[in-house]
Amino acid sequence: MSNTDNIKEVTSLIDEATRKINGGNVHWYERIPKEAIPFIETLSKRVAQEGTKANARVVSEILEREYNFIVSRSRVRLWLADLEKQYAEKS
Repeated sequence: MSNTDNIKEVTSLIDEATRKINGGNVHWYERIPKEAIPFIETLSKRVAQEGTKANARVVSEILEREYNFIVSRSRVRLWLADLEKQYAEKS
């Protein structure tokens, strides 16, 4: 591959990576399976209303293992942090 071809390829890849995309506006907890709703709702209430701490890695693993729903630990952590913030503002 020539240098010119390589530059065109890199430019094409950069364009693809930075292209504005549509979608992705639905939070993971809004698209979980029906079977997982009681688990997520109960956890959400405990964290936001009682100040219970939860482990994002474990929550992610439970969702995958028990409900066949894959979500990253970082997404779960952001959700939990938001719930913890709600509890802190309440207290």
